[in-house]
Amino acid sequence: MTIREMGLQDSMDTRIGGWSTKGLSGGQKRRVSICIEILTWPKLLFLDEPTSGLDSAASYHVMNRIVKLAHQHGRTSKE
Repeated sequence: MTIREMGLQDSMDTRIGGWSTKGLSGGQKRRVSICIEILTWPKLLFLDEPTSGLDSAASYHVMNRIVKLAHQHGRTSKE
């Protein structure tokens, strides 16, 4: 569900990649790292410029998911 809400469903079977292997784009890697943090159900989620380098659709998916999490679990969010 988190993968879909972050707009990563099309790249679900793609390797992340690295310096020697092509894989996900930079924006996709950023969203994967946010997904990993969300899956740990943290009490505090600190994201430094989570939409930097993302297009408008990806930015929407990221922020929409974060706001939903905050509302679902009775936490505050800064929009």
